Amino acid sequence: PRVALRGAAHELDAGDAERAHAVLTDLEQLEPNLARTPSAVLLYASAELATGREASAGERLSALAARLEPAPGERPPEAFWHAWTLLLESAGPGDPRARAHLARLRLIDPALGGEPWRSRLESVARRAADAVHSPT
Repeated sequence: PRVALRGAAHELDAGDAERAHAVLTDLEQLEPNLARTPSAVLLYASAELATGREASAGERLSALAARLEPAPGERPPEAFWHAWTLLLESAGPGDPRARAHLARLRLIDPALGGEPWRSRLESVARRAADAVHSPT
């Protein structure tokens, strides 16, 4: 089963997101516990985003982010930051919730999980601010 995860990651890296999605769909049926691991969920969501399945990816990423939400004072795992980064990047700059989510994430960690998440989330923040200030 872990070989299937590596195979799906390879397919996605090679640009065959449809094949990666198919492998992960099979894995979800055959090994549901493995398919629920953060690394598998992130891989599956990435394949969904790459194949235009934004709604499904958003649901998957939202559930993972909620599952990994840290208790006050705890440091969230890297998968939490990865999930939020993908969610906010895929939401687009016009999503009014992006700024609120970013503010909440900064309360959890002003460094936004460190690199590479900080740079990517700061980019989302700049695009969100530009969208608010640009004429419609």
